[in-house]
Amino acid sequence: RRARQRAASTLRAAAHLGVEQFTESPAIHRQQDCMQQTDGEQAVPNAVFTGYQFGSAYQQLSSHAGVYVLAATVGGTHPVLVEQMAAGNAIVARDTESNREVLGDAGLYWHTAEDLATLLRDLWGNTERIVSLGEWARQRAEERYSWETVTTRYQELCRLTLE
Repeated sequence: RRARQRAASTLRAAAHLGVEQFTESPAIHRQQDCMQQTDGEQAVPNAVFTGYQFGSAYQQLSSHAGVYVLAATVGGTHPVLVEQMAAGNAIVARDTESNREVLGDAGLYWHTAEDLATLLRDLWGNTERIVSLGEWARQRAEERYSWETVTTRYQELCRLTLE
């Protein structure tokens, strides 16, 4: 609940700074029966808060997102970040050490709602930039987080530990 409220308040702040729309994809309209607004309130015109989605609904939303905003403040490698990178979405992530470690230069970072609003305003309608960032993120996910890469690293670590 706290994470939803943080995301909603961030989007509200961005809306007040002039970001007026968020992606409405065909996937959102097809999934209308499972959509819900955060706390019954529409934070941003044309934004749809889906609540937690899993399986095919999550995959469909991811494949049509284009831009993904990561508002998480806690550290670690967020599986959703790697999944959205692998889906080829442009990533706009809160600027944390762990997000920078995972995403590197393949995304955009923000500290404040003003930063987020500026980044979204600059991205909105810039299909070429969105596609470029998404491809860069997809390549980074493939290079660093594929099963082949991860298992090879674990095997190397185990071998070094046993020597």
